[in-house]
Amino acid sequence: MKNAFLRSFAMICCHHATGVELQTTRLESLHYKGGLPPRGSSFITVANYDGVKEVRIEICEKLSSKVPDDIAPVTTLIRSCKKKLKYLHLSLRPSMAYHSSLLADAVRGLPLRQLGLKGCLREGHAVRSVAVLLRETKNLEVLSMFPLGQPQKK
Repeated sequence: MKNAFLRSFAMICCHHATGVELQTTRLESLHYKGGLPPRGSSFITVANYDGVKEVRIEICEKLSSKVPDDIAPVTTLIRSCKKKLKYLHLSLRPSMAYHSSLLADAVRGLPLRQLGLKGCLREGHAVRSVAVLLRETKNLEVLSMFPLGQPQKK
């Protein structure tokens, strides 16, 4: 997508997306909601990651059966926005605990001021994974947590 003045971009319910290339240099906000992108994909490529201040990622599929390489496109995107990323919202289902060490590595050193987390917190390991994320966000001013119950079987 080429638009020099695009400041915000959202992909909602994109369960079969393979990747997006944004050629704008003024992008400040990214929002993705859908399934995990294909392993090894570039997911979302931005011409100027340095301007991105806000990232919202909502993964709608279970992460418990995924391997680290499956999560890599998401963590790479977060790490790429390292200069000005102030707000990060992660919605991971059913639990944010799976792959929490990968997410902690991704947020380490980011200038985050606001962190939003949405997921299940029913087990002790889920609570510990939140603590790990908080330990890595040294400049955090606002924490928003949206705990979910266990998903109902269909």
